[in-house]
Amino acid sequence: MAQANLLMDSLKGSSIMLYRAVQNEYREDVWKLIKNIQQKGFIIIYISNIKCYEDLKVEYKKYSIDENLIYFVDILSKKFMRNIPSNKCFYVDSPADLNSIVSNFSAVKKICDKTQPSKSLVIFDNINNLFLDNEKSTILKFVYNFIARIRKVNLPAIFISLKEHADPDMIILLESITDTEISGQS
Repeated sequence: MAQANLLMDSLKGSSIMLYRAVQNEYREDVWKLIKNIQQKGFIIIYISNIKCYEDLKVEYKKYSIDENLIYFVDILSKKFMRNIPSNKCFYVDSPADLNSIVSNFSAVKKICDKTQPSKSLVIFDNINNLFLDNEKSTILKFVYNFIARIRKVNLPAIFISLKEHADPDMIILLESITDTEISGQS
């Protein structure tokens, strides 16, 4: 829980944070962070490149996450043909379809703006997995442009990167364009 509190304390205004997580502890830290963010009245736009929506639902019920305060952009389910219709989840056609990530993010952002325009936050979990389906140069450009888009709409955001699987060029980019970096315990 200490890591989740540290993350929340480091996130100020519309800042963009890099969370360099340790694999064996980060899932629990992420859910505790989400719970903490929700308790402050924020709606979360959770972009998942780590687990499918149905698997995430099981996890967030375990941590008593308020379903009304979280929207998902699921990057994986369609790839595995597990996209079950939901008004809380927007499915990306393929992890290689970076434009679909942006368009689904924009759709969720519009929903959040109608309910609580100044109380939304983005979590991108896990930025490393984008490399599984895309060229490195494409991913680096995407991340740079996506963060610029988030800044333009004035949203706070947390980008999660696992220390154990981090691409050095991605980390250099993220360190240069994010406002804060928090590292998980080793």
